[in-house]
Parts: sequence; structure tokens; C-alpha cells
Amino acid sequence: MKEEIKMTKNFEALLGKMTKEQREEINTRVQNELSKMKKAELNYFEKEDILHLTLSEEAETKSIEINPHVTAEFNINRELIGIEISSASSFLLDSLWDSIQAKLKDADCED
Repeated sequence: MKEEIKMTKNFEALLGKMTKEQREEINTRVQNELSKMKKAELNYFEKEDILHLTLSEEAETKSIEINPHVTAEFNINRELIGIEISSASSFLLDSLWDSIQAKLKDADCED
């Protein structure tokens, strides 16, 4: 259960550049799929700079570009089976940096 929560929180950071509605939709679908799956697989392809999360080994029948770097992959039942992040190193760094800056700004307001 802790792994599911940790993975969900990591994806919230990864998808930080999306609209609130897009993040909520993806988060809901990821949580649903995480509850069904037994094992997720995360692979990084260094030469292509692609990070891929496989949630299911089912065949992909549809993909949706969430933004220029994130693609959600679905099976025939429109269930999320994977997420691909292109230009992963720069995308993740930018996303994490934005999150860090926002947290620091929030922390400054609390002082």
C-alpha cells in the first residue's frame, strides 16, 4: 500500500505542468490501475531519454498526448496501462524544480 501511495505522489509531481482537471483525471485513473495491478515496471531508455511506466502487459490500443512530453497509453477497455515521458531528464528536472520553487514560496508565506 505504501508503494502505491509513493508512486501516486511521484506521478503528481511528474504531471505538475498539466491543468488541475487533467492531473485529477490521470491521478484517479492511476490510482484505479495501481489498485488492480500486481507489479509496475519503470524503465529508462538513456539513448532516447524516455521514461516508461508499464502498469499492465496488455496491448495498447490508444494513446493520448497529455502534453508534449507525456503520453498516456490505454488498453481496449480504455484502462490506463502505461505512461511514457519523452525528454525525461529535462522534463523531470523542470517539473521538480517548479515544485521545489512552489514549496519554497509557500514556506516563505508561512513564516
